[in-house]
Amino acid sequence: MAPASIFSVGNVETTATNTTGTDDRPDTSAFDGTSSASPINTGAATLVRSHNPNFRFRFSPLRVRRVLTANGTQSVDPVNDKIGVMPSLRAICGGQDTNIAPDIYLCDFVEDIGGLGGGAFSASPDIIVRQIPVADPTASFGSGSGTGNNTNSYISQW
Repeated sequence: MAPASIFSVGNVETTATNTTGTDDRPDTSAFDGTSSASPINTGAATLVRSHNPNFRFRFSPLRVRRVLTANGTQSVDPVNDKIGVMPSLRAICGGQDTNIAPDIYLCDFVEDIGGLGGGAFSASPDIIVRQIPVADPTASFGSGSGTGNNTNSYISQW
């Protein structure tokens, strides 16, 4: 993520090393700013990545950033404070930003919902990776090419 692209409220009091107020190290009595916001945002990013264990994929860093910045609280003065948007954990936990499907998916047949399947359709690979480029993939592999069941290829598993 770009620096200061999201923010969180961070003003956590810590145990002071000198309660008389004569300590010349002001960072010992308070924990705020980016030092406090960073672990809070890390926790929010972790929440996004682990929110729904039923997903069959993990969010990419870009997707995590989009979820964290969508529907959050915008900065009042982003030009001057440079703090971006505060994530809305309520929206994230409510699923409004994480209840999404993959942008693209491959399946053996139209009704395929990601199960292990069985029968003739499940024996076909979803992706065929060739070692050398093909000049006209549609003519070589498309409808009517006669290569629909060609096993002279390599299966890519992910």
